[in-house]
Amino acid sequence: MSQQDVDRLLREAHRHWFEDGLPEAALGVLFLAIGGFLLLRATLTVTGLLAGLVSLTLPLVILVYAVWMRNLVFTLKKRFTLPHRPHPRQPVGEWQRRWAMTISGAALAMFVVWGTASLAQAGGRSAGDWVPLLIALGIGVTYLYLGNRLLLARFYVLAALSGLWGALSSMAAEGALAAAVYFGLLGLSVLASGLYHLVAHLRGRRSR
Repeated sequence: MSQQDVDRLLREAHRHWFEDGLPEAALGVLFLAIGGFLLLRATLTVTGLLAGLVSLTLPLVILVYAVWMRNLVFTLKKRFTLPHRPHPRQPVGEWQRRWAMTISGAALAMFVVWGTASLAQAGGRSAGDWVPLLIALGIGVTYLYLGNRLLLARFYVLAALSGLWGALSSMAAEGALAAAVYFGLLGLSVLASGLYHLVAHLRGRRSR
């Protein structure tokens, strides 16, 4: 077996891991939790026990969830999706992949540049106001890589949405509140994508 055959088999295995949408849904919940924590930090002025709950307990809960998220997803897969695997979806073709990569990459870059130009034009913004754009660019590039690696078209859409939400959140709010808005919007998008493909996966299984 050649290295290309090994690489193809690994790519197919990784693509199958994401096909049912459960990993996306779990990641969407994580993004929403991060956004919720940042929203509380940005909007609540509290002291005492509640301050400790927000500052220490919530990050710990989020960290534990992030560490055990893969185990949780695998448990749900064994219960709902792995026992009856439907026929795998046909991955996007080469020309579709190239067009999707080009359009999504251009959209991501355009939104980040738009947000950057808006912040620069506003003037007087702190360094923290640029953080959502940087995070949006990093996550968007990651989704571009996953879409190209796994040949899953929906990841190209999420890459473009990452740039859009980063630009809008940086213009609508400042600092931690802008980051909270970004993670909230991205979390909703990723969660919706995961649930949609989970429902489609389960319907496909019942129709066999």
